[in-house]
Amino acid sequence: MSVDATSGPRRELEIPATPVTDFATLEAQKENIRPLSTGRSASTLSNIFTKERAEAERVLQQGHEAHRRAIDVANQREADGEEMEDGVMDVLDPYVK
Repeated sequence: MSVDATSGPRRELEIPATPVTDFATLEAQKENIRPLSTGRSASTLSNIFTKERAEAERVLQQGHEAHRRAIDVANQREADGEEMEDGVMDVLDPYVK
């Protein structure tokens, strides 16, 4: 604590540890937010939409990995000489659609 000659002891300014909200996240989702007369917490909304995006990205990544493994298996089966109707295209066709 420091002392100011004119007003006596001076307290250091304390900044509360509140979360910082990325308003770009809220701007992108504003059509999906139902207004309330009491308002909504920006930090809560940001957390919700960030988690939803992360979950969607995780599910998408799992789908990509599953298709990549299916393609690798089809390539291996084709390399082993196993008869396949259209080869790797059997796996790629549903992925493209």
